[in-house]
Amino acid sequence: MKNTVRFFEDNDSLNLYHLENSEAVLCSFDSDTTYKDINDIIELFNIKRIFDLNLRLPSWNDETYEKYCNIVKKFNKPIGEFASALSGKNIIELYNQAELGYKDDFWELVEYFNIYNRITSQEFVDIVEELPYVIRTILSCKKIVNKFDEEITKILMSEEKYAEIIIDDYAIEKKTNKRKMYMPNSLKAKEIQKILWQYIDWEKANPNYLKSITILKKCSNGIIVTDRIRYAAHKSYNDFWEKQRNKEQPKHFVDTEICFYDDSDVKKEEVEYDGEKLTLSYGTTWFKQNLDYPTLLNNFIHVFNFVDSQCRCDFLSKPSKLGTLENIFTMDGDKIYKTGIVYELKKFTSSAQLYSYIKYLKAKKINIENIFKWFFESYLVDEFSSNGFSYIEPSNESSCLEKILILIPQIDGIIKQFTCFLDDGYVDRDYFEFSSDRIRVTSAPSMLKNKYIYPKGQSINNAGHLIYSDQSMLNFYDKKGKQYKSFVELINHNNMGVDDFEDYNKSDIEFLIKEKYIDLDEYGYLRINVDKALTLRDLFSNGVISYKHYKLYAPSRVCILDEWLKEGKIIFEDTLFTRQEQKYIDYMLNVQRYNNGPELRNKYAHGTFALDENSHQKDYIELLKIMILIIIKINDEFCLKAENIL
Repeated sequence: MKNTVRFFEDNDSLNLYHLENSEAVLCSFDSDTTYKDINDIIELFNIKRIFDLNLRLPSWNDETYEKYCNIVKKFNKPIGEFASALSGKNIIELYNQAELGYKDDFWELVEYFNIYNRITSQEFVDIVEELPYVIRTILSCKKIVNKFDEEITKILMSEEKYAEIIIDDYAIEKKTNKRKMYMPNSLKAKEIQKILWQYIDWEKANPNYLKSITILKKCSNGIIVTDRIRYAAHKSYNDFWEKQRNKEQPKHFVDTEICFYDDSDVKKEEVEYDGEKLTLSYGTTWFKQNLDYPTLLNNFIHVFNFVDSQCRCDFLSKPSKLGTLENIFTMDGDKIYKTGIVYELKKFTSSAQLYSYIKYLKAKKINIENIFKWFFESYLVDEFSSNGFSYIEPSNESSCLEKILILIPQIDGIIKQFTCFLDDGYVDRDYFEFSSDRIRVTSAPSMLKNKYIYPKGQSINNAGHLIYSDQSMLNFYDKKGKQYKSFVELINHNNMGVDDFEDYNKSDIEFLIKEKYIDLDEYGYLRINVDKALTLRDLFSNGVISYKHYKLYAPSRVCILDEWLKEGKIIFEDTLFTRQEQKYIDYMLNVQRYNNGPELRNKYAHGTFALDENSHQKDYIELLKIMILIIIKINDEFCLKAENIL
């Protein structure tokens, strides 16, 4: 029997996919057969669990479905007979016989049929000693955990490595697609803190888990992790990387340098990379000839590329830019803002650009925050008759710390002013000062209707992953064994038909053809539907599309978006910032959404900032980037509104 059917407790779409594979098993099932292979038993068990959810394929009529239901009822006999022979004496042998994809299902079978009641305390300890990696799976089986409560507690406290399981469960608020774990009741706060201390002192501690401990406030079930524990983890984390830097090994990071030099060209940018340092050089002729405030602000868009052509922030973290290893080895969870190499490079580059730009402007006796003041108090009035905005800039003599303490409330204040403007058509200063309502930066509304487009459901996301992800199963090799980075690159360089792909890939190919992302030409070769595929790539890569910018600059593709909207594949949202920008700003400023951010607002509001000027300089640059983004987004709103893009 070919074992291909898996069961997923909270994912009906995956269960339906595996239900297709069950038909061959259902048609060949013989109730008189004695099943001796654990993999066959687990497959029957999984099919039974899918049917218990009352799932059925759309292609099955009532008669077919009833016939299959009657067959599944007969599964109880072979499964029950096999389960009755399982005990603590043979469980290791049978577990080792289970195929890799069925290892977790094996323990679910043990739990479902109460086989754990035939395992003694010593046998359980022996099982975990023989198979130490199964403890994580066992912790997802509540009944087994309750049965061996004290034994599991002793096991978790016996070796430092088991602390990583504790951290995964208590420290990281897992996303909905992660397996839920159940900790033993006898594992109290005191024991957990002891486990964490042991792990922090362990010479083999994983730096990702040390970092996870540092960002804790308290665990998910209310068990407190003290500041002493977090600080110790912080020191161990820093010590680890200090040791790595001292080793004579190739560098895994890139230095960034920004240079301004005299040239004869009107506008010029040069990029050099020598394997260790990325150098961006800018000719100063353009800057010297264009020192007017509008151009100095536009340089953030057209020279430094802080945003793209749709005014989407380009120095934030994008899931589509995370590599396979980054997705596997970086910490994950609802409270973790995931970053990778691409994000770090863009962060350092944009910060270095801004730092060097400020230094250049200062030599020209121009203060960047004077430009901000001009934007709000002069430009918006002169260009759009938008009255009432105000901006308080620091003096030229102010320290970075003083500038930060002025800038942070300015960020909140500008967003509140913009919200007041949307309500009244101008900023009523008396009401602004009277109102005690706090407007979160990330919840700022938009003056535009149907501004941003986001994927809805799995159809668009699945298509984007299949066609453009470097982790798609469709993109690996052509007939000659050459590897490609994406499926679209594969079929653009080769004449390939549906039959050129493995059987397990054909359903994905047929899905893409049905949804018209790819077509078959007159010779039966796969070809990309260019307009639809390019629109999909934009949405997949960035997670969002600006509908107004498409109407302005890509009108030929607006009909595709309108079609997707009618089909329920996308949705509109009307906010000043995209979802991704909201997450980035929350990560940088706040602690409510993410635990691993710099918490710039909280740090300076509560006086817990570092005392050295260098740290203040770095934080000031990051806050300026947020203010620049706010200015770009507000300007974009006014410009699109003036263009009357409906």
